[in-house]
Amino acid sequence: MEEERRRIRDDIHDGLSGTLAGIRLRLDTAVSRLGHDPGLRRLVLDAAAETARAVEEMRSALHGLVPPDLATDEGLTVALHRLVSRTADASEEVLLVADLPHEPLRLAPVVEAAAYRIAAEGLGNALRHSCAATVTVRLRAGRTCLVLDVLDDGVGIGRTVDRGTGLRSMRRRAEEAGGFCVVMRVPGGTLVRAMLPRGER
Repeated sequence: MEEERRRIRDDIHDGLSGTLAGIRLRLDTAVSRLGHDPGLRRLVLDAAAETARAVEEMRSALHGLVPPDLATDEGLTVALHRLVSRTADASEEVLLVADLPHEPLRLAPVVEAAAYRIAAEGLGNALRHSCAATVTVRLRAGRTCLVLDVLDDGVGIGRTVDRGTGLRSMRRRAEEAGGFCVVMRVPGGTLVRAMLPRGER
């Protein structure tokens, strides 16, 4: 499934994306060369704005297919570093720690996508709900499996955590990759743990 998502993303990005960008550029050029007919200028400006909205909608759809951080060949470790760094820039009150392998990992696309999205969801939940001072994203790679942890030192999970959409999403993604994901209270905070097969390329 993840391989098909990537193929669809590449097809859309390489085809429709370039076409829309070209249309937008030509419309902007046309506006600069138009005379003083206000009605005609408004038609072209509206078309340019509509094209820009279509580009943004397409980018959102592509993001749903494959996270941009994984849309390169740099791998999961680099993608998680970028995720943590970008989130840290927007979360000055919380210390974010990336405890990740130094060596690149060769993993199946479905495993990379599951680990990345679980990390993103776990990180987002910790920042929104835990009142934590520190959140750590940790990845450990064994010979046959990955262990991904998102650990915070916040107030701990509530009794309704099992009914949350975020947890269901993390569990589903882990299961699609052949693994599992749990959220548990630990001394001093909350731990999201996903165990996934390596599923190397």
